[in-house]
Amino acid sequence: MADFRDGFCYPWTYQGFPLVIGSMVFVRPPRPREYPSPPLSFALTTMRTTISAAFQTVALTSARTVGTLLGTLGVLSAASVLVGLGATSALAQPTVDPTDPAYRCDVLVVGAGGAGMSAAIVAREKGASVLVLEKMPRAGGNTLLATGHITATGSKYQTEHNIHASSETFEQDVLKAGHGKADPKLVRHMVAHSGEALDWLMGLGADLDNVREVPGTKEYRLFRPTGCETVGSEIAGILLRRTETLNIPVLTFTRAEDLVLEGRRVSGVLAETANGHRFVVKANAVVLATGGYAGSQQLLSRFSPAAARELSSNSPGSTGDGLKLADRVDAAFTCLEDVLYHPTAVPLSGAILPESLRADGAILLNSEGRRFVNELAPSADVSEAIRENGNYAWLVVDRQTVQHVPVIQQLISEGLVYPAHSEVQLAAVMYADPYAVAQTLVRYREFVRKGADEDFRRPTMLSDLSDFPLYAVRVRPALHGTTGGVVIDTKTRVLDRHGEPIPGLFAAGEVTGGVHGASRLEDTALTDAIVFGRTAGEAAAAYANEAAKIHARNTRANDREKPALAGDVARTDDAERDRMRFAELDSANAAAN
Repeated sequence: MADFRDGFCYPWTYQGFPLVIGSMVFVRPPRPREYPSPPLSFALTTMRTTISAAFQTVALTSARTVGTLLGTLGVLSAASVLVGLGATSALAQPTVDPTDPAYRCDVLVVGAGGAGMSAAIVAREKGASVLVLEKMPRAGGNTLLATGHITATGSKYQTEHNIHASSETFEQDVLKAGHGKADPKLVRHMVAHSGEALDWLMGLGADLDNVREVPGTKEYRLFRPTGCETVGSEIAGILLRRTETLNIPVLTFTRAEDLVLEGRRVSGVLAETANGHRFVVKANAVVLATGGYAGSQQLLSRFSPAAARELSSNSPGSTGDGLKLADRVDAAFTCLEDVLYHPTAVPLSGAILPESLRADGAILLNSEGRRFVNELAPSADVSEAIRENGNYAWLVVDRQTVQHVPVIQQLISEGLVYPAHSEVQLAAVMYADPYAVAQTLVRYREFVRKGADEDFRRPTMLSDLSDFPLYAVRVRPALHGTTGGVVIDTKTRVLDRHGEPIPGLFAAGEVTGGVHGASRLEDTALTDAIVFGRTAGEAAAAYANEAAKIHARNTRANDREKPALAGDVARTDDAERDRMRFAELDSANAAAN
């Protein structure tokens, strides 16, 4: 069996991401502790901010075939890599014995997005041995797709630069956005530690020095890169670099299929690689950071049927895996029916044009070339207004604003957005009445001159849209995420239906519920992921340390619970199974397979 200790192994990477071809995971040999880590090059500026969901979906569905083919050609597959590292024969068995783990570690993190990587890093820094499982071809998750800001108050950076941002106002704004469903304790924890999270990321080298105010306020709490990076690629790149520096193994194309239990305590997972090899990882603590379920038609149809028909801006990996795992150990859930929409997604690709574009001066026009909404209203309100105007709109932005937004620059370079050097050309791009478009722009420019939007009471108007060329992008609302999930406490311990912590199980990020409530305040997703990811890493490392001591005592006393798979335990108790929200879905999947 392989034991992930300091310096044991870590993945080869390309542009900071674990190198995977088909179902193969290339792993470097160990580096001596005294040997310094080489400088790492992250060419993330060349990476597209819009990941092709079609490519990732095809890659996942064909992974088994690719893995088999490459294995036949004599290329090292993921399973043979693991065997070479000392894994047991359990990898090749269709039925895996939970008492015979292939790997042991202190903290196992399931999911390599912003929350998962933050948890892994902090746990490793606290002295725990850590392993990360990621079912997708590369790490990053929805964090990599983020195009807006990270929100923070109370940071050293803000104090040193005399930047005003009230934690009390931030907290009240989150609670208000949650429509009474957010857990005040979780909200307070996120806000209280948001500044630490920002300072931590900057300390790791993240460029987040571009700060702006919440539109219509004097609250300077929104941070993004000063260069051409999106905030998501900047943060994901920094976290991946730190993950590699700490020699934390990340196994991509590897899905957690079930939890391993010793009595009530979660003590590992059953994992499966893309080419069908299954193995058990023994861990003293497990952190679920698998994201939400906005990429699962099955779960959307069950919990939010209307959303199942919408365009999605999510990673295809957001399929609710962590919810299904937690359900098997009697976890409590909240807000599962609540979903989020982003009003300005590009049709077909699902690329998000961030709210900052509108905050910096862009406006929305309907098919007739007229404004119809306060562009800086909450996302839910803007999305609904777009639906009422034919379910699409044109986002109009000027030359100066475009220069600071990588997503729209990418669309322009690909020829998907055309420049307009006059109002007439702009109307032609939109197939709208030139007179209506010109009249709308003249009226809006007058509002900018007066400093008051007399039509829709937009709080700020930073551009009069006179800096040609102008650009028009057709946009529509898209499913942007889910706010429901497992119930946690402020230590990120997963709670059961009776409100008690499930021993050994922690969760962070979009897999959890209660942090935001029914809806999420703009630009707080990354704050949630990093704050609770760091909390989970610290709490899991502390728990793992205590669990190791208890395990040692029980081993000497020969008084240990026999490990078993959570799914098997649930199936032996019909009454328990009836209470499981996802039991019938598991049964349907099993029948299909």
